[in-house]
Amino acid sequence: MLRPVQRHARDAAFQIHLHKLVVFDLFLLLLSQILFRIDRFDHYRLRGALFSAQISLFCDASTLLRAVCRLRKWPCAKSLHSSLFRYANYRMDNAFNSKDTVVAMEISRAAGDSGFPEARDWMMAPPIRFSADWQGKNADSFQQTEVRVLWSKETLHLKFHCRYQILTVFPDSDAKGRRDELWNRDVAEAFLQPDPSQPRRYWEFEIAPNGMWIDLEIAPEGKLDPNSGMKSRVARDESERLWTAELALPMASLTKKFDPSSPWRVNFFRVEGAAEPRFYSSWRPTNTPQPNFHVPEAFGILRFAVRA
Repeated sequence: MLRPVQRHARDAAFQIHLHKLVVFDLFLLLLSQILFRIDRFDHYRLRGALFSAQISLFCDASTLLRAVCRLRKWPCAKSLHSSLFRYANYRMDNAFNSKDTVVAMEISRAAGDSGFPEARDWMMAPPIRFSADWQGKNADSFQQTEVRVLWSKETLHLKFHCRYQILTVFPDSDAKGRRDELWNRDVAEAFLQPDPSQPRRYWEFEIAPNGMWIDLEIAPEGKLDPNSGMKSRVARDESERLWTAELALPMASLTKKFDPSSPWRVNFFRVEGAAEPRFYSSWRPTNTPQPNFHVPEAFGILRFAVRA
């Protein structure tokens, strides 16, 4: 719907506004279906859903419409129309901002018996996606990674969706599933820096497609075994060439005093392949001559959205 404009800047602005009108026309069409399906009033859930929608930064019309479909579970006749109107405008006006920022959504209820959020909680979290290498080049959609982040006062939750070509994993680990040098096979990685004032101290968490994992504290004195208490689980869909992983990280291990108003530094990575040339993928490019993820200067920003 939105084509490149190679003329005057005013023409580009005009095309963007047309794009917004087309999207919103589809939006209203779907809205009419929602209003006919109202079967209950639930202000709390609607408020939470709209709150997440307002700060989620999806960048295309199809994602916008999928988000509306998700709101079918939280309809409220008194405020749905005006709220969704504001939501649509916000999404389109802010679609290309915050390329270096990931937003973690707060979940108020405790995780289920498994210790992980429910599917409806993950739908509240705006995704980031990346498929280029560590220098921001050679993007491959068949090896795309999507990351979503949730938080509570007790736990930071990460979820990876990883498309792959061929899986290579280690066959062995310790009794708990921890495997040293896990990065020498396929992994998804998160580097977290709760205290940006200590640029050489941060956390490294890795998860493999077969569920093996490793947690490390990176410090000036070297790599330390932090015994972080992380929990993880993975699932694999071979027909779709997709594996997913969820990490549950105790806040008490990550930081002495968690303050949601203070942003962290963060970066996310993927490695695929058993031998060189391997695919080294990075959310925020590190731009080193050779693959190197340990570049805290290149980390992005992790902000914590507090539920209204």
